[in-house]
This record gives sequence, structure tokens and C-alpha cells, in this order.
Amino acid sequence: MKIADILSEFYQDQQWSISNNDYATLDWLEINPTPKPSLAEIEAKEAEFLQFQTDRENYKTALQSGYTVQPEGFTLKLDEKDRQAFTSMLLLVKEGLDLSLIDNNTIQTITDNSGITQSITTLRFRQIMVGYGMYYKSLWDNLP
Repeated sequence: MKIADILSEFYQDQQWSISNNDYATLDWLEINPTPKPSLAEIEAKEAEFLQFQTDRENYKTALQSGYTVQPEGFTLKLDEKDRQAFTSMLLLVKEGLDLSLIDNNTIQTITDNSGITQSITTLRFRQIMVGYGMYYKSLWDNLP
């Protein structure tokens, strides 16, 4: 168990220092509104801390894996740049529909995770983007 990691996670607003992961060296500053946790309290948080780490790793893995569109089977990136681009595209498509510049059968193109351009109808694009957003939201919602 790394005491400093657990303290950093659960006592983020507190000021303290520790040497060599040795509880006996834990210096808990008097200005802290929370009392210094006992070693038993810190040990009790270890399982929760390990679960947080696992959840964060799963989140990172899911982001790196992307969002797989079914039934088409192509994958879209889930990094920040792509999420912003897809959000902008969805807004632009909605404006195009509202202004009758396009309809639900107009072909839209997006580039997948492999760099391959996918051609889909406007309706399917909107369905994919909503699914994409909901998938990302579900990943975010499951973070500790």
C-alpha cells in the first residue's frame, strides 16, 4: 500500500508530507480542517483506492479503443479533438436540416479510426453521433 497515493486521493484538500511510505513520518499540518487519519483509516481506504485506479484504467482503455459503430463495424476515435469535431459537425448538420439545405438522405462523410472515409446518410450520421455521445457520457458517468 502506498500511503501517499491514498492520501492524495482521499485527502486532496489537506496539507501533509510523508517519507518513505512510513506512517510514522506523516506530518499532518495543523491548518488542516480534517484530523490526521489513523493508519487503520488509511488501510481501510486501500480497496476503494485500488477500485478507483482500475476504473480509471478501464476508462482510458475504452477511450483508446474508440466507439464502434454497429452494424457498420467501423470505429470512431474518442479523443478530445474528435469529440469536439463531431459535436461541431452534428450542430452544422442540424442547421443544414433546419434551413432545408440538406435532408435526412443527403450523404455525409466521416473518417474512422483507421483513416477510412465512411459515407452515410444524414439520418444515420445523426443516429451515430447521438450513440457516440451517449457512449462517451456512460464512460464519464462511471468514473469515480
